Amino acid sequence: MKKRPFPKQWIRFTAFVLVGVFCQFLFTVNYPKRTLAQAGSACAAITNPLTPEEQAYAQSAWNYFVDNSQPTTGFSNSAGGYPSGTLWDLGNYLTAMNAARWMGLIDQAEFDQRLNTFLNGLSQIQLFEGKLPNKVYNSATGEMVDYGNNPLPRGIGWSALDIGRILAAFHVLRTCHPQYSNWLQGLIDSWQVALSVQDDMLYGATVLPDDSTLLVQEGRLGYEEYAARGYQLWGFNAPKALAFDPYQFVDIYGVQIPVDTRTYQETNANNYVVSESYILEAIEFGLNGELADYANRVFEAQKRRFEDTGLLTAVSEDNINQAPYFLYSTVYSNGVPWAVITEANELHPELRTLSTKAAFGWHYVYPENDYAKRLFDQVKDTCNSGRGFYAGIYESGLYQPQPPLNDILTGNTNGLLVEILYYKARGYQPLIAGSAPPSPPSSPAPPAPPATLPPPAATDQPSPAAAAAASPPPTAAPIEPPPTTAVAIAPVAPVGQPRPSSCPLPEQPLRITDERYAKNAWNYFDANYQPTGLVNDRSDMNGATLWGLGDYLAALHAAQTLGIISAEKFDQRVRQLLGALRQMPLFAGELPHRSYDTLTLNPIDYGGNDDAIGNGWSGLDVGRLMAALHVLKTCHPEYADVVDTTALDWSYLRVVRNGQLSNAVLREDANGRSRIRVNPSQLLGYEEYAARAFQLWGFDVSRSAVGGQYQRAEVEGQPVPVQRADGRRRQEKLNTISTPFILYGLEFGFDPQMRSLVDAIFSAEKARYQRTGTFSASGTTLIDQDPYVIHNTIVADGQPWPAVTESGTDVSEMRLVSTAVAFAYFTLFPNDPYSQELWQATLDLYNPLLGYYEGFYEQSRRTAIGFTGGTNSLILQALLHKVTQQPLIQPHSDRASPWWQAIRQGDSGQGLPETDTLPIEMVSQGRDRYWVSTDQASSAPPATEDLTLSAEPAPLPPPAGTATAIASPSPDQETVAVASAPSPPADLSVMDKIAAQRAWKFFENNWNATTGLVNAVDNLAWSTVWDQGSALLGLHAARQLDLISASDFNRRLERCLQTLTTLPLPETALPNKAYNTATAAMYTLSNTPDPQGRSGWSALDICRFLISLKVLQTHYPDYSDRIEQVVRRFDLSALVSEGWLVGSGLDQQGNRQTWQEGRLGYEQYAAAGLLLWGQAATNALYAPPIESVTVDGVALNVDQRDRANSGASNYLTNDPYFFWGLELGWPEAVQPQVEALLQVQQQRYARTQILTALNEDALDRPPYFLYYCVYADGNSWRVLTSQGVSHPDLKFLSTKAAFAWSALKAGDPYGQTLRQAVQNLADENRGYLSGRYEDPQLGPNRAINVNTNAAVLESLLYHARGGRPLIQL
Repeated sequence: MKKRPFPKQWIRFTAFVLVGVFCQFLFTVNYPKRTLAQAGSACAAITNPLTPEEQAYAQSAWNYFVDNSQPTTGFSNSAGGYPSGTLWDLGNYLTAMNAARWMGLIDQAEFDQRLNTFLNGLSQIQLFEGKLPNKVYNSATGEMVDYGNNPLPRGIGWSALDIGRILAAFHVLRTCHPQYSNWLQGLIDSWQVALSVQDDMLYGATVLPDDSTLLVQEGRLGYEEYAARGYQLWGFNAPKALAFDPYQFVDIYGVQIPVDTRTYQETNANNYVVSESYILEAIEFGLNGELADYANRVFEAQKRRFEDTGLLTAVSEDNINQAPYFLYSTVYSNGVPWAVITEANELHPELRTLSTKAAFGWHYVYPENDYAKRLFDQVKDTCNSGRGFYAGIYESGLYQPQPPLNDILTGNTNGLLVEILYYKARGYQPLIAGSAPPSPPSSPAPPAPPATLPPPAATDQPSPAAAAAASPPPTAAPIEPPPTTAVAIAPVAPVGQPRPSSCPLPEQPLRITDERYAKNAWNYFDANYQPTGLVNDRSDMNGATLWGLGDYLAALHAAQTLGIISAEKFDQRVRQLLGALRQMPLFAGELPHRSYDTLTLNPIDYGGNDDAIGNGWSGLDVGRLMAALHVLKTCHPEYADVVDTTALDWSYLRVVRNGQLSNAVLREDANGRSRIRVNPSQLLGYEEYAARAFQLWGFDVSRSAVGGQYQRAEVEGQPVPVQRADGRRRQEKLNTISTPFILYGLEFGFDPQMRSLVDAIFSAEKARYQRTGTFSASGTTLIDQDPYVIHNTIVADGQPWPAVTESGTDVSEMRLVSTAVAFAYFTLFPNDPYSQELWQATLDLYNPLLGYYEGFYEQSRRTAIGFTGGTNSLILQALLHKVTQQPLIQPHSDRASPWWQAIRQGDSGQGLPETDTLPIEMVSQGRDRYWVSTDQASSAPPATEDLTLSAEPAPLPPPAGTATAIASPSPDQETVAVASAPSPPADLSVMDKIAAQRAWKFFENNWNATTGLVNAVDNLAWSTVWDQGSALLGLHAARQLDLISASDFNRRLERCLQTLTTLPLPETALPNKAYNTATAAMYTLSNTPDPQGRSGWSALDICRFLISLKVLQTHYPDYSDRIEQVVRRFDLSALVSEGWLVGSGLDQQGNRQTWQEGRLGYEQYAAAGLLLWGQAATNALYAPPIESVTVDGVALNVDQRDRANSGASNYLTNDPYFFWGLELGWPEAVQPQVEALLQVQQQRYARTQILTALNEDALDRPPYFLYYCVYADGNSWRVLTSQGVSHPDLKFLSTKAAFAWSALKAGDPYGQTLRQAVQNLADENRGYLSGRYEDPQLGPNRAINVNTNAAVLESLLYHARGGRPLIQL
């Protein structure tokens, strides 16, 4: 398929005036009279209907043709407002028109009108030399034009590929609309199609400069086969074009992709490999045999490029919104991988785009593929204009908050999108009969409306928590009851003009995508709103608990604050709800019942059965509603008096007893008498949440509020809380789920102790995902089938990760990932890669009319059908928290309201607080704000008690209450309680956050839990002491950048220090040169065991390690003694001799010897580190032997001691200088050398156009480690091994040097250019690559190591701290 650029002035031209008259045509076709298509075609069989979201996408794409079809000719424009079109473009329009008809985007009359006008116009066009359609026409007038849309009466030739495309479209029309068959056949008969098939191949025609016509073979692998199939449908056979030959396989990222051997250099035609031809084959003809294999290979290569670079890749040809206006973005073309070329093979790699049509296409061709889904997610909203989809996103800014769009609208993109969505709607069946489709997806069709659930047996168990109104197992099929009439509820009186919230508002307008998520969540509350003013807790049942009403009230506040509903609607809903609360019958005249019928306000049990007497109240549910009422009167003070009088209508005598929350249940004794029993509310997490809510109203619930000791179980290496260690008898099962903890975080913020509990929970979920590949978001979920309620636990009665029912039955095969928990994790842990992946996996799990689904099943990834107020409220609250970054519950300043007046008046007989002193306050620590009990505001959280679970389920000791609490660990195992490290003073940019997360991946993958040591190289259990210094500094940076929690940091550092305390040392009492990171055994530099430590020591490596320990000691004083203990084991005096640094090793006879170690740069950096620990190497630090040399006109100091006179090279490279600057800060005396070092690299770039940031580094090929130097051993720009062997062919751009210079020289444009060049040079799952070879044929240096990734993290931290060296507080 050949396309040509068009003038720039047409790119944004949105309207034009039709001028002139039709030309006299040289050839006239006799065509049938106007035809009307008939409905009922098999093409109308929609077996997999589009979701409402997909329907909206289809409408947007079709809108392009609504705006860009010409009334006179019936043709469509190739680009928005540009009246030009090729036969390929017209074929796109026809297939889109057909798809639009059957998907209901247009009706029968509009289809007939459009197609009749089009065929009339096509019947009257002038043909090139009277034989075949010209390559391009003015779509408004039907004139033959060139690709600049200039009229050319002679034309410019024909394209066989474009003819093949429209022939395929004609076949779709005659199949789906057979009434048009004769007309279509007549058109084809009027064309001399056979002229374009010669020698069994396809031939196009072109006009030479002498005005003669030349036939040229047309088509390369991919498009050639597709076009030949179009010809074949109408009886024109081109078997050689259908054959794959001539082709070969070319290796792209380890994938052998098929490539046509006819290159541009040999044939003047490009052999590009792109996505579109394979996508068209899939949706129109079906992928079979070799073609299916080839399509998968082309897709896989793009996926692997993403894995290598971090750049989402879906390439194809596209119009672009700037010169040269049309590009082929390829997997491979003319010998160059990932070439971005014009038709003339001119390279434009800077204009590579993520193609919208390719992203859509791969997603629907491979609907179960996670990478294809990521492509789709990246473009589906970003590129949607509402009047069509833009062509794509420029790769250069792919992950920016507002990425640079290739914001051109084209018929090619939008026609293909409509056709793709029709393919999905047909059940993934190809549009042209005769080919088997690819395997259909396993995802379910959109659910039917839920059936009415049978009523359960009544239960006297207390409400488990938030989503209590759920159906236990059914008893029998119900008899359909008569319709229930809702009772009339009068709203409370108006409280004044509706006003916006007075609590923190979003700092910026909602992002479009976040607004969509919020609207979808709010739709639940519209769909389930009842005339009484209540909302059902779950969509399949007319029932609400007090917890559910709290959810609804919280959702109302979030929706109004986010601008999803108006202040007027908010006011109407709130007043109606408050009116209902004031009319609800109370259990025993005290507090609201556990649940109510939302139509009658009658008490019901949890199965929806009427229960006039009631079954008690839940202190936890009351707490949830009290929290929501506090938000209402604080953020909307006009309702404060009504809220207070409502709360004063209740009695709290028994819900708060002896500083603890309680539940009440009605039971029948042996004599048949009804007895009320009041028991403590002790559900982990829920108790702490509800207690905070009661504290907001002045109640003393200190025994229920977060505090004291917690017993913990080790799950995935994390100390997950399982119960309080206070010796109380337990009434409930010991289930730990995340739901109450994340709700607590959103509303109250995380105080230090709650933070420690939540961090362990989240880290366990994350670790489970890393271990199993299974997403984990453990909340309570309500589904529309037996067992109706599933608690997806982290721990349940001692077992890790079971899913259990209300009765405790294990249903782990039905374990779910909770949508609400995923949204909340993303809000509360926004910088964590796992929370981001989890959120991406759930953000589209919604029904546009009913709200978000509960989640998806872990095993099958199927959507779990069920809609609840709890899930949708939590999503709205998470979105509000995301844009305000504040706890949603704010202090209430009005202490003269009716509630506090009643307290001050004394005993009312209602159990109100005894004093008006608030037992809770909001405090600030850095950027964190959270609520805390006043008696804990300045105290540190107590130590926790641990019990241990094995990784696999195993029996636990007897539950608490039958045995004493488990003892604390022994002193040598005790975890040090360390305060969280301060966050950096400035927020990281999005680009910096992405970089930090990528770099931390290396540490996650290469940390050895048994030793706490980190591998030097990815997946290799070996390291030098220098590498461990990098590892510790990387850990410090990760904590400071908030990539890891305080507990995770403490766990990792604690384990490392334990190892260092007992680290094997040679008789020299200094660390050996290398160690095995899995065992901490001494090893050689060549990775062989060295049990006696005969390798010796490296002074440079030890000094770097000492710098890292001093940084940790400075920032984490609680570890100071432990670090001193480690350093005291080393004989640091042995590192210095006569003022010089000395290293040690064996001579050729195997005898130990020492030597002066270090050359200019490395020597001074190391000596400065040693000085931090009281050892002065004065000559090394202050008197190195130097001389001045000139490189590229820049004067530089170099070490006089080179290989010729000392046996060691005098490498001058970046490494020691940027580490010196990042970690310690440069002394004034070294500043000129630093400036000159950066200047000479910048000048080399200006001279050669080769980005230069050199370094020592690991390589992905022999010799595996090199020093790339500005100067070494008498010459400039040397690349040497440690033995002095030169490798000039392996020069490279260093990732760590680029990051470091960009941080150290933040105002220097060259530093930022370097940063941009390496920002995406990473493996998303493994960390940053070492760099990129200067020889473009060699590509990236795929070595992944600790020094590169630590340097990235150090650089980001240095920048976030405003340029302060890491050693400083």
